[in-house]
Amino acid sequence: MPGPIQHYVRVLSKIRPLLPGYRDYAQVPRTWKGDLIAGLTVGIVALPLALAFGVSSGAGAASGLITAVVAGLVAAVFGGSNIQVSGPTGAMVVVLGPVIAVHGIGALAVVGVLAGLMVITAGILKLGRVVTFLPWPVIEGFTLGIAVIIFLQQVPAAFGVDPGSSSNAAVSAV
Repeated sequence: MPGPIQHYVRVLSKIRPLLPGYRDYAQVPRTWKGDLIAGLTVGIVALPLALAFGVSSGAGAASGLITAVVAGLVAAVFGGSNIQVSGPTGAMVVVLGPVIAVHGIGALAVVGVLAGLMVITAGILKLGRVVTFLPWPVIEGFTLGIAVIIFLQQVPAAFGVDPGSSSNAAVSAV
């Protein structure tokens, strides 16, 4: 029966391929200027977007800002690819808005941890490849649906009306 040290070593050997290594940072001395300009550009776009998403989800501007900074640091440390984009996403507003409205701000941490575990599990199972089988109109429809829901969630605020207790964006907008 293996002891706790052998178990720890076995777990680390499974996690190690997922973490960045020296080779992942080998190009940094040659690309730091471009990376810095890209980071500033993303920051100029992502930070106001994160503030807006924080407000529209009901968590507040500070939560959106903190989330953007932490997510940016995690994405920077764990790397990515030339085709990966990391930043705030409108899909989470659609999920978090009703959750916060119904269960309060305390549920935000639970939803965040569960979403993170799902993303990690999907990454380990390499489920990202499934997206290649989705027709482009489905992806566009999903994105348009999110935009409509976010718009409807903001209609009461635009007219200065209390959205009420409904977590349904269409009901809150009416």
